[in-house]
Amino acid sequence: MLKDFRITNLIFVDYHHTIMTKSGFEAAIAVRNALGDIFVTDPIILPSEGTPPEFPMVIFKNDQGATLTISRVISNLQYSISEDVPIDQALVNFKKIAAGIVLVDNDIECGTARMGIVVIGKLPTGQPGVNFIQGQYLDQNQFGEVLGGEIHWYNHIDLFGQKLNRWIRIKAEVNEEGIPNNFVQIIVDTNHIKRVDNALSTESGKDFISSCLDDISDNLEQILNFRK
Repeated sequence: MLKDFRITNLIFVDYHHTIMTKSGFEAAIAVRNALGDIFVTDPIILPSEGTPPEFPMVIFKNDQGATLTISRVISNLQYSISEDVPIDQALVNFKKIAAGIVLVDNDIECGTARMGIVVIGKLPTGQPGVNFIQGQYLDQNQFGEVLGGEIHWYNHIDLFGQKLNRWIRIKAEVNEEGIPNNFVQIIVDTNHIKRVDNALSTESGKDFISSCLDDISDNLEQILNFRK
């Protein structure tokens, strides 16, 4: 079943260890030094005086679907994967950018306190997605005739000696005409439970990124092969 699963979006979130005091221009230079071969166009640098800490200071985009936003308290990578891009190549690109973000945060002297990765994908079901969820995960139909639904669970996992949060959602929705989609959306969200006392090293960041993505792949096998 996993061979039919298609990753559509990858998200990496890096929570700064301390509030960034560098300017947007300085942050943009750090990104260019670390990831200049990926973000080749000029960034958008926004004025930050008087804005909330979460307000974007720098935005980088490329034509491969990656958008990197940096504020004083968080760095956020949104990566949309088009159907003509091989998943293996997309994962390589994503890992490279995410590891570069950790390096950038060290260079601009705010460091990394926590990280999170979200994997979003679609699984064709050959039937209304909500029927798939009910047939796959529920003992009986408890809700009558429904058009959409979601199953959602949360647990802790241990990876490379760190305890992490993990949320898993399997969603069945309808299209713009109100007709159920013949697929489900699967969302796997993994992040550090708490901030660390000292900023994470670049190597720790790389370990989190690689181990997390590998573990999600293994976890998806278990989720999709599960039977009630």
